[in-house]
Amino acid sequence: MRIEFQTAQEADTVALSEVRFQSKGYWGYSPETLASWRPAMQITADCIREHLVCNIYADGCLVGFYAITRGDPDLLDHLWLVPDVIGQGVGRAALEHITASARQLGMRSRGIVSDADAEGFYLRHGAVKVGELFSA
Repeated sequence: MRIEFQTAQEADTVALSEVRFQSKGYWGYSPETLASWRPAMQITADCIREHLVCNIYADGCLVGFYAITRGDPDLLDHLWLVPDVIGQGVGRAALEHITASARQLGMRSRGIVSDADAEGFYLRHGAVKVGELFSA
């Protein structure tokens, strides 16, 4: 599988929102619950303009994206993959690209905003859990 990364454009908002929605669905939530979350899961043009958002392609198809939010602290705010590529090394490749991008931005460290479902993935790849924040 050939994995490539490309800076997201404002025109990508619908496609990236759908990737996020499909990825969230991987964790077995009911269709009703997912539908209720859909409006809050939209990736906006402001998000793409204000943060480093990078599309992830596998063999030329959009399969995910990530977003780094600059601030205090700098954060990996999004990493979403379509279910078809989960477990195939795309996430690991994305983390490597994220690390390289962070270095280019001069980031010495970064936090990760993660769903509880994805916590194990980050821990397996060297993240250190420093806390939890619960949402409704």
